[in-house]
Order: sequence, then C-alpha cells, then structure tokens
Amino acid sequence: MVIARISELGSAGEDLSYTCTAARNRSLLRGAKHHYGSGKGAIEAVGIDYERDVRRLPKWTRERIVEAIKEALRQGADLSWAGVVRHPSYVALAYAAIRRSVFGSWDAALRTADAAPGEVRRYEAWDNEKVLAGIRTRAHHSALYSAACKHFGSWTIAPSACGIRKGVRRPKQG
Repeated sequence: MVIARISELGSAGEDLSYTCTAARNRSLLRGAKHHYGSGKGAIEAVGIDYERDVRRLPKWTRERIVEAIKEALRQGADLSWAGVVRHPSYVALAYAAIRRSVFGSWDAALRTADAAPGEVRRYEAWDNEKVLAGIRTRAHHSALYSAACKHFGSWTIAPSACGIRKGVRRPKQG
C-alpha cells in the first residue's frame, strides 16, 4: 500500500518531500518509516530519485558551503552572522555550516572559504586576553565594558584579573 500510494502521488506530480507528506498524510509517512526505514527509503523503492526529484532544500556539504560563501563574497553579500541569519538566501547555509559535523562555527566556514572572519564580522570579537589588554591600556568604551562583563562576570572583577586593584573607571555606555 505504501509503494502504491507513493507511486500514485508521484505520478500526479504531488510534492513528496518529508514536510509535505508529514502535513498531508502522516499515516503514509509512518508506513514508509516502518517498512522502508524512512520516507526517502520508500520513495527510492518506488524508483524515484529522492535527491534529484524530491529534496526541496539543498544537501549542504562542506564543498557546497565553501562554494556558496565564495559566491556570496563575489556578490558583496553581508556575511556577518547577523547578516546571514536574516537573509533568506543564506540562512540555511549558515545553520548547515555551524553544525558540529560540518564546520562547527561560522568563523571556521569563512576561513575555509578564504574569508577573514574579522573582516566579515560586524562586531569585534573579544576573548579574556583582549579584554585584559583593553583594561591595561585604559581603553574606555562600551564594547570593552560588555566584553569584560561577559568574560569575567562583572566589570569590577575584570581589572583585578589583570592585577589592577583600583583606579580603573567603568567605560561609558553607548
């Protein structure tokens, strides 16, 4: 029955993707999973090429992600994290790239595509050492304050982490 129904839907040009099948015919999807391990398995048992004819979203491989990032760079796209997750053409790419099994982070994907994360990023990246260096040089700006709070828990703790006990004013916000 599963094969017959999938064949019928396929012949009628119906969308056989997981999302559409789950929305329209859960029992068909359950039967496909039970007998063939997955909807894809049942579709392929009918003789339909799932990757070519059914998959709606591209399967993101490391190579495809790198190609897409390089193309986006050529087009002058905003590849900051904030930019890609808000852009309909790049959001799937971004979330595929950060999967632990792919690149693990957006910065790692950018570096692999020969893009410098620091040049793409809208906001400055901070780590403990950079926060401490800013405090030592008496830099006073809101980004330093925010980074100090994030990395050390509060502004008052951060200066003492670099050996400064007093005389370090809180940076002005804004």
